Amino acid sequence: MDNAYTISAHFGKKMSRDHNIRNRNITNSEDHIDPDGYFKIIEDRPIKQAYYKIFGQAVLDYNAKQTRSDRQIIDYHTKVLSAYKRDPNRNPATSHEAIFTIGNVNHHPTIAESEKILTDFLDQFKKNNPNAVVFGAYFHADEPGSAPHLHVDFILVKRQNKRGLTIQVGQEGALKEMGYYTSG
Repeated sequence: MDNAYTISAHFGKKMSRDHNIRNRNITNSEDHIDPDGYFKIIEDRPIKQAYYKIFGQAVLDYNAKQTRSDRQIIDYHTKVLSAYKRDPNRNPATSHEAIFTIGNVNHHPTIAESEKILTDFLDQFKKNNPNAVVFGAYFHADEPGSAPHLHVDFILVKRQNKRGLTIQVGQEGALKEMGYYTSG
């Protein structure tokens, strides 16, 4: 039983790309990071680029149908972010981050094994959750006070829309389209 491990996940709506890619201007001031430790950028796209790639064509199609210029969408990311900041209880977050860890600080696989397990997990996560579009994935084994872990940054999208963009940001719609339902 000593090679049995637990897996844990932490979900949030805040992320720091500079922390995840190990931008030295940021991480040099973060005492919990070993500057010589191992980390790997598996997938990385700035969020505005991710929005353009995911929603760009839908925005162009939507804008082409608008007869009034004030209804056109200039920057979908800014539009979603503004709505979320106005009322986070009613509007979706622009993106989400999940951190997955195998084991704990005192009992975990080797760094190489952790990286393999978590990279395989990422592939399955993307396959099993097509409405959680991943735009960032970062393996960190350079924090001595924690076990090796994987940060996954993603945008929840819904594709079955009757109004507005053909593809939109939406947590509830994305989850329903993947077969997850809430009760109440």
